[in-house]
Amino acid sequence: MSQAGQKKIASLLWARLPLSNAYQKSRLADREHGFTLAEVAIVSVLLALLASLIYGSITGIMRTKKVLDEQRTVLSTAQYVMSRMTRELANRVEEPLSSEKESARASSASESGGEQSGDGEEGGEAEQAADQDEEFDVYLLGINRRDGDRDADSIRFVSSGGGQVVFQGAQNIGLVEISYELLGGSTSMHDGNDSSRRTGFTLVRAERPAGKVDEKVRAARTIRFPMSERIESLNLRYRKRSKWLEEWSEKEEGLPEAVEISLTVSDDSGSSSNFRTAVPLTREPKRRAEN
Repeated sequence: MSQAGQKKIASLLWARLPLSNAYQKSRLADREHGFTLAEVAIVSVLLALLASLIYGSITGIMRTKKVLDEQRTVLSTAQYVMSRMTRELANRVEEPLSSEKESARASSASESGGEQSGDGEEGGEAEQAADQDEEFDVYLLGINRRDGDRDADSIRFVSSGGGQVVFQGAQNIGLVEISYELLGGSTSMHDGNDSSRRTGFTLVRAERPAGKVDEKVRAARTIRFPMSERIESLNLRYRKRSKWLEEWSEKEEGLPEAVEISLTVSDDSGSSSNFRTAVPLTREPKRRAEN
């Protein structure tokens, strides 16, 4: 390219530079004006809608999680209580309850002693009454109790292999006398108003060695611990000759055919769930090994 042509191209380029700078300045001036009020209002509404949707989703997820956690807690509590009671009732042993047998013998001895006058015939009757202690043996004791409109039953029996480990490393090995009972409950006032609310029961399990054990040892090895504080009611029924009885005491013969357990568990919101199972006791009960 000749020198004249190069000069012509350079002059054209320099002529266009002022136009380009002017265009850029006009664009910068337009940007300094910002958004209009309509644009800001639209964006604000869209952001508010988006925030409300996100907040609703998060609160819904948290609410659902809380409900699921409460249901899981109720189910785990019921499963824990039911499985333990079922297992220990299935391993029951036809062994008399120690405390019931001792109290029955004591009352029998006091009655026979009061009627004894000293002659041989009456003394023989007293010995015969003493020999009939087996009539007072109680193998399972079920007490029907109510707290207002709620069932608060209790049960005691002897089982095998149900001992707990105590603090010093010892354990109730072999036959164990086990009891389940509800503590607490009733209706309590709150806020100083006439309105009232019901409080839940605490299911307490207790055990101690069964059989011929010294009373000091029995008392020292008695273990009591709460299983759950969410129990609303506990109902126990006992099957005998195709009939369900509400109680089982020394007047009954041996062990029932089955035990029905009805449990009501509540959650933190106050709603309750009912659970029910039956434990058959028809097979031959486990007996204590002969020494």
